[in-house]
Amino acid sequence: MENKICVLIPTRKRLVDFKLFADSWVKTTEGKSIVVVAIDTDDNTYDEIISNNVYPFIYERQVSKPFLHILNDMAVRYAEQYDCIAFLEDDVTFNTYGWETPILNKQNEIGKNSIIWCNDLSNDSVKYGMPGNSGNQVGAPFMNSNIIRTLGFMACPIFNTHHTDVYWLELGKKLNSLYWFSDIIIEHRHYCFDKRPYDDTAKKVNDEAKGEPERYHSQEYKNNLIRDVEKLK
Repeated sequence: MENKICVLIPTRKRLVDFKLFADSWVKTTEGKSIVVVAIDTDDNTYDEIISNNVYPFIYERQVSKPFLHILNDMAVRYAEQYDCIAFLEDDVTFNTYGWETPILNKQNEIGKNSIIWCNDLSNDSVKYGMPGNSGNQVGAPFMNSNIIRTLGFMACPIFNTHHTDVYWLELGKKLNSLYWFSDIIIEHRHYCFDKRPYDDTAKKVNDEAKGEPERYHSQEYKNNLIRDVEKLK
């Protein structure tokens, strides 16, 4: 296993946002992470930067489907190679240099079930009374790959695009394995914060989220969460 962070980023028709993400990684990396980009087969947006090797990333193609399903496909494969698996959306930027070392050190400290996230500058953070932890969503997790190997997924499979951030929080709380870095900024430039326009990709994500609030409040979800905690203990 490589003691590096494997950053997984599904993206679709967001070249401007993706370049902001990619440039921010180049500026802030210490060389302790790799980036794997998933692109739909019907999306030619990224062909030029791929063919010109603009960024030192791994690019993969797959048939379009809800992005959390794409994430799970990637995570299961790369969890066999890397100690730490991260999920970032394509409208995120690294704003703090040297983010990799503290995340890897904290993962080693917490152990095999660690779920770590950073300050995304969102407007909805609330205190949970846990030392070193804050926020009501784990939107961009850095997860010990043991979790993925044990469960067989990274994102809760009953969700397509939403609510798995709350699942990660609830899972980590029950395992006492969460940590939030308030001083490492990984900014989520979400349209709801007026940091980017609402686009066709956002519409696709929202359309694929239909029914997810009901699934989150279902007995199936509650049973699955209990099952997952027991598997990881």
